[in-house]
Amino acid sequence: MRSLIFFNFFFSALFYFSGCSTTTLLRSTWDNHEIVVDGKENDWNGGIAYLPDDEVSVGVRNDSSNVYVIFKTTSRQQSFQFFGLGFTVWFDPVGSDDKTFGIHFPLGRAGRGEFQSPQEGQEGSTEEREKMIQEMESQLEIIDKRKSGSIQLTPVEAKGIELYIKNYQDYLVYEMKVPLHTSEETPYAINATGKAIGVGFEGGKFESRQRPEGGFREGGEGGRGEFGGREGGFGGRRGERGGDRSAVERPKPIDFWLKVNLAQSTPNAPAAQ
Repeated sequence: MRSLIFFNFFFSALFYFSGCSTTTLLRSTWDNHEIVVDGKENDWNGGIAYLPDDEVSVGVRNDSSNVYVIFKTTSRQQSFQFFGLGFTVWFDPVGSDDKTFGIHFPLGRAGRGEFQSPQEGQEGSTEEREKMIQEMESQLEIIDKRKSGSIQLTPVEAKGIELYIKNYQDYLVYEMKVPLHTSEETPYAINATGKAIGVGFEGGKFESRQRPEGGFREGGEGGRGEFGGREGGFGGRRGERGGDRSAVERPKPIDFWLKVNLAQSTPNAPAAQ
């Protein structure tokens, strides 16, 4: 049954391209109070699709009140971007790719000192990574373009929104629950207006400038980075000697959209068209 669910989910995803960006059209599946936002995949029952062009796995479920999103990457580069430069999940209430409502979490290493990519085998212990995650989980930013400005809150203050990051040894899982509509209990919400919503994933942006010794010095919103400027850094070749070190490859930023057809209220009914 799990294999069948995954098969149906994966082949319901259609891919089309616009310029250099990728948009994936997929169908949400109905949630019968099964999803627990805890950074674990077991309650998704295989309903997670791998997007090869973006090198991530994603899944979306919904009920009448909330949308549940899971994001997974096995890329060490993407995981380091995620924590070092921050990460924002955007929602568009009509199924487009407008950055209407966003949740910026984690905020990145802003104000926490130099952001440097680890050398191979030097990413730090599991305990060190967990400590870093706990520090970042203390604050999030909600961006609502329908209102003026943005607001920073603690997760407890962001009523109705649930977020969880779990950094395993070989992969990272990010789960979230976001209200579909505002209410007294859920003041921060997508406010979906139809049968589809847009969901965008955006990592912190890189800004490159030539370093005197070669390679790139990478920076982004809320943090600075060293990519390719050191032996064993991201994009560089370990033990590289001579040659044009300025030609190293930058890590690919996380930047893509889903157009999600929301599931109907009856679990066995076909997804909204």
